[in-house]
Amino acid sequence: RLRIGIAGVVGRAHRRDADADALAGVARIGSGSAPRSLYDGIVVLENRESDTATGSVHCATISAPDNWPLAVMVVITSSAAKEIGSTEGMELSRKTSPYYQAWLDTHQADLDAALGAVREQDFDALAELSERSCLKMHAVAMTSQTPLFYWSAATVACMQRVWELRRSGVPVFFTIDAGPQVKAVCLPEVATQVKAELARVQGVQDVIECGLGQGAWVES
Repeated sequence: RLRIGIAGVVGRAHRRDADADALAGVARIGSGSAPRSLYDGIVVLENRESDTATGSVHCATISAPDNWPLAVMVVITSSAAKEIGSTEGMELSRKTSPYYQAWLDTHQADLDAALGAVREQDFDALAELSERSCLKMHAVAMTSQTPLFYWSAATVACMQRVWELRRSGVPVFFTIDAGPQVKAVCLPEVATQVKAELARVQGVQDVIECGLGQGAWVES
């Protein structure tokens, strides 16, 4: 909700006629990943190293929502506020996790492979890459000093249920930001089944079904 809200406010404030990269830079003030919400569908975000002082980023849609429709289940496993926010937590990980640099070193290869999977609409490949990338990030967080363990018991149970579903042939995978909520991504034809299965996991408070976003727009 935070990322979508920031994107919407930025789009309205600038009337969508400003330079797209400038809007992305403004959105990033609120959240590092917020600029993606300005764009449609599956979006890649590029940090421009030469412009880090100005916070310059570039985003681009690589798959429109109607090009490869995917369903997303946002699984709420906790309503409690995080003790350490995402920005502070990432800085702690950068300074103290022994795995932080290895995570950075493997990022480009993972991203290139994921972009290829999206362009080829290879769901199995995207599932493997997304979960691996997610777990790498959380491994970095867990090995920080002090350790950052964002998951709840229900988070782990949902991960296990997603794995069980995929082993049984259901096209679904998970990703988890710096928090306890699980996002389960699946093909539309199994959305009802995936939502029902995750809603039954002990500790799950709610499952919100949605799809790939249309980005920010201005309402007249």
